[in-house]
Amino acid sequence: MSREHNLDTSNWKRLEEGTVKINVDVAVSKELNVVGTDVIATGADGVILGVSIKTHVGISSSRIVEALTVQGGLYMGLALNLFKVIVEYDAEAIVTSCVATKTLAKDIAVLVHDCQAFKGLFLACDFYFVKCEYNQAAHVSARKVLSGGSSELWTTTLPTWDSIISDV
Repeated sequence: MSREHNLDTSNWKRLEEGTVKINVDVAVSKELNVVGTDVIATGADGVILGVSIKTHVGISSSRIVEALTVQGGLYMGLALNLFKVIVEYDAEAIVTSCVATKTLAKDIAVLVHDCQAFKGLFLACDFYFVKCEYNQAAHVSARKVLSGGSSELWTTTLPTWDSIISDV
């Protein structure tokens, strides 16, 4: 089943050469007590450079798993030897905490501190809050993890964008 996606792209800007966008997202199944996370790194030319998909069992705080996912995105950037990254996420509280000079939430303070420390290892690193409809690739992949049963996947060979969103 395919749906047409009508997104307002009037504010869209092409990434600077050498910059990589890292989209992160989380999907939660309270019934199964499972959280799926996804990180997608995309170059300025639109080529997907890497994906990390994980399943977490028994984490009761969505804020903790959201912070872990941002941390995982930064770790991916370091592992791929990237110099300039933009992290995009639809969890505004996590993005705000990562750019703040002081951690806003005590339950995620250590994780946010790590994210802020990782930020200093890049030539440039910015965090942006984006509406979830602009983060669809990561959102759909995170939801697919909940039904897949795989605990971790990290790859640089991916299906096409059309196959990722085909059942949205």
